[in-house]
Amino acid sequence: MVCLMKLVMVFVVMVVEGTFAVTYNIDLMTAPSEHAESDGRVYIRIHGTKGSTTWYHLDRSDRNDFRRGESDIYKVVSSTDVGVPTCISIKTTSDDAFEPFWVKVYSSAYPEQKYFYNLKAKRLSTTASKGVREIKLCVVGEGSIYIASQTSSKDHADSKNVLPRLVIEGAKGKLELPYLHQRSFKKGAIDTFQYHEMQDLGELKAITVDPRGDDAWTFDYIIVTTATDSAVFRNRYLSPVCTASSKCKTSLKLSRSN
Repeated sequence: MVCLMKLVMVFVVMVVEGTFAVTYNIDLMTAPSEHAESDGRVYIRIHGTKGSTTWYHLDRSDRNDFRRGESDIYKVVSSTDVGVPTCISIKTTSDDAFEPFWVKVYSSAYPEQKYFYNLKAKRLSTTASKGVREIKLCVVGEGSIYIASQTSSKDHADSKNVLPRLVIEGAKGKLELPYLHQRSFKKGAIDTFQYHEMQDLGELKAITVDPRGDDAWTFDYIIVTTATDSAVFRNRYLSPVCTASSKCKTSLKLSRSN
C-alpha cells in the first residue's frame, strides 16, 4: 500500500511539473541543389509554446543521412513537453556544407504537422566561406500556397537540371518560396507544388522566377493559389529561364494575367 501511494505521488508530481517524455518525429529533406548533401554532424533543437528542447544529434545507422533531394526521418525524445512546435534550430559542427530544404515536426501529443522551410536557402558549415554554423526556421503563417506550372510544348522546353525559385508579390507583402523541386520538367507536362503555413499575401500581383542550374526551362504559365486568391502568370513570349544569360533570362518577372 505504501509503495502504491509513492507511485501515485510520483505520477502526480510528473503531471504537475510536465516532465513526461514526448517523442517528436522529424522529417528533414536535404535541398535538391548542387552540393547540398553532407556527411557532417547535424543537430536539431525544437522550440515550442512551452519551451525548448536540448540539442539532438540527427543520425541514422541504417543509411547515409542528408543525401541531395532526399528526406530522412528521425525520432527525438524530449524529457520535457515543449508544446506545439513553433520554430526549430539546426546547427552543424562540421566543415562539410549542408543545405536543409524543409523540416516537418509532429508527435502523438501534437499530431498536426508543422512545416519549417529554409526560405533563404542558407547552408550550414563551420567554415564562414561555406555557410553559417546555425539557422533558425519558424512557422511564417497559417495558410497554404499551391503552385501549378505547365512546361511549354515547344522544342527544347523541357529541363533536367533547373531549380526555379519563385518570389511572390501580393498586396500584403512579398514571399520567396523554396525551390520548385522537380527531378525533371517534361515537355507539355503540368507539375504541382505545395507549401504550408505560409503568410497571407492578400491579392496576388506578380511573380519573379529565379532559376538555379545551367539547363534552360520554358514554361507556358504558372498558377499561384492561396486561401484568398488565385492568379495566372503567363509567359507570353515563352522566354526560357536559366543561369546562363547568353542563352536565356536569369530572372523573369511576370504580372498576373487574370
